[in-house]
Amino acid sequence: MNRFILYLILISGLYSINSIYFENSSGIDACQLGGISESDCLEYGGNWNNGQCSTNNQEVCYDLGGQWIPSNQFEIFNSDSLKLLISIDNDISFSAFQFSLLLPELVDFEYNDIELTDRALDHSINATLSGNILTVIAFSLTGEAFQGSTGSIVEINFNSCFGPTGYYPLIFEDVILTDSNLNNFIDEANQGILLIKDNQEDYNLSFSSNYINYGIVDPLDSLSSQLTLFNGSNFNIPITDIT
Repeated sequence: MNRFILYLILISGLYSINSIYFENSSGIDACQLGGISESDCLEYGGNWNNGQCSTNNQEVCYDLGGQWIPSNQFEIFNSDSLKLLISIDNDISFSAFQFSLLLPELVDFEYNDIELTDRALDHSINATLSGNILTVIAFSLTGEAFQGSTGSIVEINFNSCFGPTGYYPLIFEDVILTDSNLNNFIDEANQGILLIKDNQEDYNLSFSSNYINYGIVDPLDSLSSQLTLFNGSNFNIPITDIT
């Protein structure tokens, strides 16, 4: 009996995970659905409640024509502000952490600030953005350990993000999770996803004139006219074709 108990303890230790990961504001995988009738919802295995269809099953979500949003995915419209939440799960107390966040090169990020959550005590945090790499260091001068064993630990805020629509990876590099003896015990770093959506409804483009009048053009003659395109939006708009 004693040997069996010892064996379970050893196995439990083998599967301990100290990890860092992204977590959006919902903190859970979710399905976005719209315009689903009750009959269709129930037919495809969804849950109908208070006049709305929902599911926590990814396959059912796709069957219903929904959009599956993983908990590590952040969605914004082009030019919007962005708040990244980063979490750490740990079964060993740690007093400091460090990582480099590799941001997508095609996106122009305007960095604002970084904050620790209430898991911090007397800890300080510094962040430096160089090119598309944000380097973050958090520590305690007294060697105090961060509180808790799971949940968000740092919030990174960007004033705006300009880039083509699409999905982009958010990649951790050089992650260090240390105790007061400077032992690094990080086991796993899980990457995030940034989705930039088209905010075409917010475009404010206009021409200097609503029409072009060339008058009478004689055979073999040519005339030219000038139109000015004004961008009244608060973000850059790439113009690749005018028809």
